[in-house]
Amino acid sequence: MRLATSWKAEQARNRWASSIVCPGVLRTSGNGAKRPNAGYDPIVLRRALFLTLVASLSACAPACGNKNADEGEHEPEAAGGPISIPCVPATKGAIDRFVELRGRVSTKPGGTLTVESLVPGFVVELRVSEGERVKQGAVVAIVDDLTPRGEATQAQAAVARAVATKVQTGSALDRAKKLYNDGIVSKADVESAQAADDAAKGDLAAQEAVSNIASGNLKRIDVKSSFDGIVTKILRGPGALVDGINGNSPTPIVEIASDDSLEFVGDTTERDLELLAIGEKADLVLSANSAALHGQVVFVPRAVDLHTGLGEIRILLDKPGGGTQDRVRIGAFGHARVRAQPLNDAISIPRAALRGAVLDGAEVAVCADGKASIRKITVGYRDTQRLEVLSGLEAGEHVAVGDVLGISEGTAINESAPSAAPSSSETAPP
Repeated sequence: MRLATSWKAEQARNRWASSIVCPGVLRTSGNGAKRPNAGYDPIVLRRALFLTLVASLSACAPACGNKNADEGEHEPEAAGGPISIPCVPATKGAIDRFVELRGRVSTKPGGTLTVESLVPGFVVELRVSEGERVKQGAVVAIVDDLTPRGEATQAQAAVARAVATKVQTGSALDRAKKLYNDGIVSKADVESAQAADDAAKGDLAAQEAVSNIASGNLKRIDVKSSFDGIVTKILRGPGALVDGINGNSPTPIVEIASDDSLEFVGDTTERDLELLAIGEKADLVLSANSAALHGQVVFVPRAVDLHTGLGEIRILLDKPGGGTQDRVRIGAFGHARVRAQPLNDAISIPRAALRGAVLDGAEVAVCADGKASIRKITVGYRDTQRLEVLSGLEAGEHVAVGDVLGISEGTAINESAPSAAPSSSETAPP
């Protein structure tokens, strides 16, 4: 009886396992007959996948643990020993200082003026174009002469009337004097004739002055340049109305810039302004002109812009032989390098030795006794190649210039000779 019961339980377990592992193949009916499964049971399927996953992990755990243990037993130790890094000594001596400027070529202050019409009318002819070079006295535009010619005609007519009046009063004065000598008229009559003649004389002089002005305005229909230069802008063309001096202000027609003396104008920081002085030499290179230019500082501001914190530096360009300045365009962009006063007896190191930004706290790795020591320093003047050390480092101490960010406090090092590097004066941009 017990054997029969055990056999039936075993059969039930087999049927249950078969239904889980292969739920889509067979399913046992209530009378023991097997029939094809009509579909997958989602609950049974999830249960089968979960059991399969648990069994796999249970079988893998011992093997994985043994593998990790084996790897832990054979894991190699970290590579030890000192690292090789180039170190250089901090030097004491003179440091050449330069100020780099970016800016544009401009005219001297007051070197750009507008040519205006002093007479009202219409522009009938424009004789220049932008970029054209003009000489002093050259006609740049012509204004119609209808108004000034009419004014000149009226002035001439007024002069003719004044002349006739003067002749009449002069004759009346002569008659009055003769009659007075003959005792026919009184002295008062002579004085009255004299006053009328004097008034006629003054009116004639006034009308002649007006006529001269009108004649001069008639000549001003030819608008002329007041100096040598280059036309930089056309402000009025043919057909444009100009007010002349009768309006609030004369109407400009063209803009002319004098290229007799050109300047390079650039902005720099307040820190660099302290390094510059009038008369210091500068080397320049323009973006569109590879020819080397030279000049000297002619203006250093005593104040900076309140919004940008920058100050404007002006450098007067030299006039070298060969007409180099003739190829310089007004408004051309370029780069200037001004030589400032050198620093004497200053401690300096290569910029490559600096760890991090100066504003965040400058650090260097000092090489001593086969180890690296991280030390904070105070930085003064700096350029693209070297920097001045104000405190934190003594002359003769060695600093690392290689992969300084990869060094920490106490790192064992082997000092090596650095590769040859050009000086700052050789590598800094012109």
